[in-house]
Amino acid sequence: MPVMAQASIAGASGQRRRPPATLKSGGAHAVGVRSCMRWNKLTARAFFAASLIGLSACTYGPEESTAHITNVATRPGTHDLAFGVDFRRIRQPTGINAFPNGGIPRVLEREARIYLCRVDEGVMRELAAVADYDGIPSSAGVWIAGWKGGDLYFRLFGYERDASGGNDLDKPVSSFYRVSDDGVLARVSELPEDLAIQSNSGPAGAPPFLRYSLGHRDIEIVIDGRLSERGADARVVFPENSAKPLLQMLR
Repeated sequence: MPVMAQASIAGASGQRRRPPATLKSGGAHAVGVRSCMRWNKLTARAFFAASLIGLSACTYGPEESTAHITNVATRPGTHDLAFGVDFRRIRQPTGINAFPNGGIPRVLEREARIYLCRVDEGVMRELAAVADYDGIPSSAGVWIAGWKGGDLYFRLFGYERDASGGNDLDKPVSSFYRVSDDGVLARVSELPEDLAIQSNSGPAGAPPFLRYSLGHRDIEIVIDGRLSERGADARVVFPENSAKPLLQMLR
């Protein structure tokens, strides 16, 4: 009987058959789970790295203040000179925000300012300031129009925004102001037609008068004379990395 039992297991060929293969505990299913876990970890790490790169790319630099002179006007028969300043506190774009042409700064504060110089006295002061350009969506500048009596008149101008956030050149915006010598500011509906302003060219005429040469961040001033005849008597200048102008007497 033991011989016959052995023969039945060996089969007719006389070769012992191996039992069918079986999976060990946690076989194909466990392998699949481990593969998915490894894949999910790699994906999470890649996403995290990409997020860090994105955050570092879409950034802005530290706050800085910028200012430039928009125009100059002198009062007839005096040594008074006024100038407009476009002031902004901004953060420059960095990383991907700086492409393709340097990017657009983030404006934190903007202000139109008017300064008045009594050049023969060597004094200068801020005469007026209009915060946020009085709500003009895209401000372009401040322009001094002239004097009437003891009041100085000026204009703020800019544009509405278009659908892409740029300037809509078909929709210009302006607002008008009057400021007295003692700094009382008022908005007006329009500029008077008979405003006085001293010409900066042509015959010099009789003193007192001023002539000037305007740069982006400086003004060279001559008292009762021409720059072509002699050097400047005074200079308005913005020091490097400063948004506050200085009046320098050179003679």
